[in-house]
Amino acid sequence: MKKGKKVVIVTVVILGIGVGAVFVKNSISNAKTIEEAENIDAIMTDYVTRQDISDYINASGTIESENVVNITTTLDHSKVDALNVDLGDSVKNGDVLCVFSNSEIQSEYNTLKAAIDNTNEMNKNESAINKRNLDKALANKTEQINAANEEYNKAVEARDNAYAEYNRMKSAYDAMEEKDFEQGELLNEKAAALPDLDEAVNEAYNNISVVTRSADDEIQEAQDIVNAEKYRMADTESLTQLEKLEKQLNNCTVTSPMDGIITALNVKTGSIPSTEALMTVSDISNVKVCVNINEDDILKVNEGMKVSITTNATGEKKYNGVISKVVKVAVTGESTDEMQTPQTGYTAEIKITDNDEKLLLGMKAKCRIIIAEKTDVLTVPYDAIISEDEKDYVYVVTEKDGSRIAKKTEVTKGVESGYYTEISGDGIAEDTEIVASAENVEDGDVIE
Repeated sequence: MKKGKKVVIVTVVILGIGVGAVFVKNSISNAKTIEEAENIDAIMTDYVTRQDISDYINASGTIESENVVNITTTLDHSKVDALNVDLGDSVKNGDVLCVFSNSEIQSEYNTLKAAIDNTNEMNKNESAINKRNLDKALANKTEQINAANEEYNKAVEARDNAYAEYNRMKSAYDAMEEKDFEQGELLNEKAAALPDLDEAVNEAYNNISVVTRSADDEIQEAQDIVNAEKYRMADTESLTQLEKLEKQLNNCTVTSPMDGIITALNVKTGSIPSTEALMTVSDISNVKVCVNINEDDILKVNEGMKVSITTNATGEKKYNGVISKVVKVAVTGESTDEMQTPQTGYTAEIKITDNDEKLLLGMKAKCRIIIAEKTDVLTVPYDAIISEDEKDYVYVVTEKDGSRIAKKTEVTKGVESGYYTEISGDGIAEDTEIVASAENVEDGDVIE
């Protein structure tokens, strides 16, 4: 026990979680002199309590949309004919936001489309002619071969008839006992005509091949023309330009890509846009809070941690959130989103999981990020713990020889909150009396 100083430990029962111990002036009322009173330390005691405890850090930021779309256009020097929204208006996916003048684009499109259609009709007509020529060549081949075969058959018939007539006359002439001169002359004439008939048959036969080859050549020529159509060079430049004009016509009507509200508006009726973004649509069904995190706390914050969120506008109501992103790189810069505020240093994004319509974009939000939490654990005031040689202790109030003694007891610390700390250890139980502030107490000090 410290020499020259009397230790008086005053027992004060703490009522309710979070209520600090109260210094009791009457604890030194028994001192007979001022000098004696100056040598008395008034030390308070407390009790180990069982409660829920959490460690957290505070951060603040602005409520923003998780999904922000800048509406842009590829049109050049086009005037806004109609503007259907105002700043703050609610819009649905597909709603027409504004319409640009399209008269010049439509005129250019119509002229080019008519020229392309005319070319297509000419090509279509040419293709029909080429197809008819091919069909005609195929039909001509059949007719020509049939005619050649008919001529061949006639030549064969004429030859065969002549040979039959000659053979009949020769048989009759050979049977004559007295040869008839005129009959012999006629027979010679018949015989002299036979070679010409043979030649006629050969020519007719050869003509079939000639006709076939000629018809095939005509067919192939017609087929080549038809086949060449697939290699006809398309006017790709005109088609590309037409497609570009069609996109521009479609872009003249600007629609919303999602449900949301108009959070920025940079055009008006009759104006020609001077900025890249015409307007901004922000999704209000999914919101977040972007907060700055102190350097001392950044390593404690991780994705998935729970967050309790309040705003001035909504009073005491608490909204649940979760850390969705942690930027563990110190940066300096401005946000590109219209509703977002510049963020510097270490930052985190908090997704609000139970959003309602009362939380408006741009509201300032106070966030309590839960670093750790425990339920139904033993706790003592933060000052009741001392640390020595990398170990933690509390002073438990015990009875010894009729006196109340401060016994130094090793404990294991758990979750720390702003005032209370979770502990565990031998001899530590609910309602165990301990010294509330251990800074000026030593093991074995007598409590009077």
